Amino acid sequence: METIGKRIASLAIWGAAAVLAACGGGSSERTSGAMPGPQAALVSEGAVLGAPPARATKVPLAAGTLTATQLLDWAELSYPQYFAAAGQPNQFQSPYTFRYYPDTQNYLGVSTATPDDVAIYVYGPVSGGAILRIGALSAYECAVLPQNCGVPGAPTIGAATAGNASASIAFTAPASGGGSAISRYDATCISGFALHSTGTAASSPITVSSMNNGSLYSCTVTATNSFGTGAASAAVTVTPSASTGGGTGTSTTSGVACAINASVFNATINLTATVAMSCSGTQRTMTGNGLPDHAPGTFPNANNPNTIAAQTVNFSASLTPTITYTSGTAVAHVTGYANNSVKFDPATAESYNNAGVWSI
Repeated sequence: METIGKRIASLAIWGAAAVLAACGGGSSERTSGAMPGPQAALVSEGAVLGAPPARATKVPLAAGTLTATQLLDWAELSYPQYFAAAGQPNQFQSPYTFRYYPDTQNYLGVSTATPDDVAIYVYGPVSGGAILRIGALSAYECAVLPQNCGVPGAPTIGAATAGNASASIAFTAPASGGGSAISRYDATCISGFALHSTGTAASSPITVSSMNNGSLYSCTVTATNSFGTGAASAAVTVTPSASTGGGTGTSTTSGVACAINASVFNATINLTATVAMSCSGTQRTMTGNGLPDHAPGTFPNANNPNTIAAQTVNFSASLTPTITYTSGTAVAHVTGYANNSVKFDPATAESYNNAGVWSI
């Protein structure tokens, strides 16, 4: 710091001499009562120019981002009590770019002596006669050039394509990326008050998963950079569906009928129908006696000699069923069970016409 101090002192004397010579003489004595002096320290971050705004990342500025001239212009406009009169020309003495303000007899300069630490210095009555390092030039970028320190604008929303328990959300990047490169995009899809799904990607489109088939979602997209997350885009709606998943989706039934425990006396057959169903892990389990809890047909009859009687039903299935066939009518296996544990058996010619009517 002693070497830097001597250089700044030399800079100050040299600058004062130049000003005096240009003015035809005069006294170089500085007054100390023009403004209160900061702490008597060689390094005082944020003194005189105020504490710099917080930055999302503390990294050296890229070449050409914030210049010494921009900093000096900003300082004299923001702190005229220290740096007057405004409009003083830049002066140069390697490695410094500086200005001398004769009305307040202060110097403000930017040193490039250390390439990775371009620093701001002040010298004169404002610093109590000390040569003061205020801070790195990069720390003041957000104060001088606030437009370089903003969050991204809102993306432009595109189409939403439904999938099986998912959706693909397309968008266009915002017109303004803010003060740094956009690092990610986030899609948020909301259905009512309870269903909330998100997805993240580096570019369009974004895949949002863990959605509920058949539920209408409203989806928006935001962009994020090192300074934060910008405003959300306009919304687009989408309704996920198992039929759009190509038979490879992972639609879950984990929230459907997972707590059934019933015992119903059926007066038609003078028997009690029982069933219990639960979900655990990846499986749905059903136990029951296979008796209907409604009035059935007459058994035995001319085409069926059997009498309705209790059965032992122990059935399990995946909570994430997949499409096995998309065409054809032949079924050579048990298709499933009703919620009362009655089996759907292809051998009995049972059918459903997709309009709420069973033929059993």
